[in-house]
Amino acid sequence: MFDEAHSDEFNADELDLTKWYHKDPKLIGRKPSFYTKENAVTKDGFLQITMREERSPPALAAKGYDHYSTASVKSRDFFSYGYYEIRAKPMRSKGSSAFWFYATEQPKYWGEIDVFEIWAGAPGMENLQLISVHDYPMPNGTPHTWKSGGWRAPYNLADDFHVYGFDWSKEYLKFYVDGVLVYKVENTNSHDPLNLVLDSEVFEHKPGVPDPGTLPSTFFIDYVRIWTKPGDK
Repeated sequence: MFDEAHSDEFNADELDLTKWYHKDPKLIGRKPSFYTKENAVTKDGFLQITMREERSPPALAAKGYDHYSTASVKSRDFFSYGYYEIRAKPMRSKGSSAFWFYATEQPKYWGEIDVFEIWAGAPGMENLQLISVHDYPMPNGTPHTWKSGGWRAPYNLADDFHVYGFDWSKEYLKFYVDGVLVYKVENTNSHDPLNLVLDSEVFEHKPGVPDPGTLPSTFFIDYVRIWTKPGDK
């Protein structure tokens, strides 16, 4: 069933704050980059998440957040089993373009599903879509486990828009590009609701900080469309 209430075509002049947090209220960013709401705008029918060179406020600089500002747009609601699809074009820099799910608020489960992390401006990674499923340590001593895979496209992922799909069921997690299955894993632990996130970060050690000449760079999202699975709860 199509979930119109949570889907978004980003055709409004401003981000719909009934559906999204304009800036992730729980995270500052991945050092040295920091999130600002000014870097997430709806314009020309797209959600545009931009990374740029920018000095941080002194309080953030003292904590190691400096030189690069970016943005994180996070759903206000939680999601679980369903089909999720975005049409997007990653930024062409070493700044990441990411579509993922996570939650830190739930006492029973702290997990993460990375539908994609893409560094389309990093040499050797221009066509790489990294897909990961994490189960993080909990107070009861549960260890951090993860499954990850990479799919390499026959093109630079920043050259054009593509449709990225994620099918989340009790049994499997399936990942699609333009309707083609590119990765599949058994769903062993991802059964609790998570937030949907669209963001960009600097990964300082690999692939490294962005080259100044590639900034500002922008991750374009044309839409987010969601289908629920009423019989799969």
